Amino acid sequence: MARQRSIEISGLNIAMHAPHSPARYVELFNDALRLRLPLRVSNVHMLMLGSVYPDNPDRPEDGLNGSIYRFVRLDPNEPWFNAETHEVATQDDLLQVNIPPNLLPHLQTFPFVFRPATHHLYFVRKDRKDSMGADSVKKLLDHLFRALELANQHPETSVTVIPDEQSIERIFGMRAIENLIIELNRPNPDDGDDDQARWEEKLRNQQLKKMTLRLQSGRGESIRADDETRSMAKAAALNGKVFAIGSDQDGKKVEESTVARNLVEFVPINSALDTVQGALTRTAIEIDARLG
Repeated sequence: MARQRSIEISGLNIAMHAPHSPARYVELFNDALRLRLPLRVSNVHMLMLGSVYPDNPDRPEDGLNGSIYRFVRLDPNEPWFNAETHEVATQDDLLQVNIPPNLLPHLQTFPFVFRPATHHLYFVRKDRKDSMGADSVKKLLDHLFRALELANQHPETSVTVIPDEQSIERIFGMRAIENLIIELNRPNPDDGDDDQARWEEKLRNQQLKKMTLRLQSGRGESIRADDETRSMAKAAALNGKVFAIGSDQDGKKVEESTVARNLVEFVPINSALDTVQGALTRTAIEIDARLG
């Protein structure tokens, strides 16, 4: 009998400034892959865009699959340890080390799905013992897209980690809100969500790429967010961030934000009936339907 396990899926919103289209998003990822540009995310760990390929070769704009590689790049000039002698490795020990510099150890592969129509990328953040946070994926994509922007190959592209779906409800569900900060990057003009489309037009008409709203209540009072403020916060959840300080239902001081908790979807996998890629694609469609 096939064993069932669970994988975890998170996502990012990718907003390319005009001109853009589903086809341009496909070009963006293909050009990013061609860079073969790694990013160091710790003393030894590197990230790289490993592969990008269309789900349907005849219609790449319908969706892309791919993978992100994480591997170890050691500095051979740092001291080595001889586990047998429990001492620092000698020069004679090191002469026995003969690993070509193009071979790098401890490769981990994290599959992703990118949906150009919604410009959302979903990836497997945890599968068995391998795990990688959404912030690391964001850093890699920021790194690649910035390089393409500087080379004048693509316009500026903003990457936002998709927050937990209850993040906005938690913020406005606080008993009292003393401080509220909303940072909104200009959304894509073709976003289907009414809030995002309206705020994209508002920012575009004023030639703004970002808008920040800072609210502070009077002493002993609470911010009463109107429909306009709530609409901006909803748009910023996927295109920026929202941060609030206040108190919970018990009167305890709390902080809430859209960056504090990322979207994490737990998905069961039965290896006899499903594949990780299949479950990832199916879940991406389901999440997009919920996000509107």
